[in-house]
Amino acid sequence: MIKKIWILLLVVVVACQPEPSDVPFRLELRVLKLELAILSQDHDMITLLSDEVSELYKDKVTLEEGSLQEFNKLITTLQNSKAEDNEFTYLQKLKETVLNIPVDATARDEHLDGLMVYGNHLILTTETARDVMMDLYGWNEFEAQADALKESWDILEDRKPSIELLRYNDEKVDAQIRLFDMLRQAMREFINSIEQGDATTYDLCSNADVLRDHYINYLQMLTSVSSQDQEEILQ
Repeated sequence: MIKKIWILLLVVVVACQPEPSDVPFRLELRVLKLELAILSQDHDMITLLSDEVSELYKDKVTLEEGSLQEFNKLITTLQNSKAEDNEFTYLQKLKETVLNIPVDATARDEHLDGLMVYGNHLILTTETARDVMMDLYGWNEFEAQADALKESWDILEDRKPSIELLRYNDEKVDAQIRLFDMLRQAMREFINSIEQGDATTYDLCSNADVLRDHYINYLQMLTSVSSQDQEEILQ
């Protein structure tokens, strides 16, 4: 009963929010799927999805010649890069480009916007934590990364997904609540291990892996759609 009440409350909250603008909504879903492809190092999907992002962006956003060349170069460089670190660098630039699309802020999906930024900090911080040379980074630098991660998480927690993002689907609303709670718990454990202040005592690498896994699960849920929904999104 309590679970059903929480689901109903979330539906009411997201239903009261304005529907996201078509352009950033579609683009951000594609960019997040591209992020999943990079995390799994699926280079065929990286090429396919970056092409889709490029087509959607150029179809809806008017670019001057110089900006168009710069955007094309960004897409090409991302596709040709076979190193995960480089791919994430270019992905972050691509995210910034999409987030800067000039639309009414009230028309965006705030949860997707927050997730795009949170993902950048999560990837950077967990990559540092997983590095076998972690002790050479300097703890202060790592804590600064963690602080930025926590700040982006606090923002994300306050931003509820739109009902359109959840495809008006009770099962997806249920999944969103469950997987976001799991991501929240993994985030707490990761931050707690950092706050202990000793990388040699606490297994940062293990907690970083768990946090990444829950982040991937959450992205997969949000970006998954039925074949009918897929057709609607691509129209």
